[in-house]
Amino acid sequence: MDQGIIHCIKRYVLSEKMLYALDQIGEGVDEPYKVDILTALMWCENAWLKVTADTIQHCWYHSGLINKTAINFLTN
Repeated sequence: MDQGIIHCIKRYVLSEKMLYALDQIGEGVDEPYKVDILTALMWCENAWLKVTADTIQHCWYHSGLINKTAINFLTN
């Protein structure tokens, strides 16, 4: 069930990491991919906030644990 959600979060975090690394390279930092834990956690939080309700519904449906009728009932 989580594969779609985890995929989205990983995609968002990787995007943030690459933007961060590019900024670090531009500033001439020796280790542009080195990230502190607080920054990484903020990226994860922001990534979670970007996961849409549709993505979560899609994952529930594809897990087989719930059908479309139940999803429609729960979301309306």
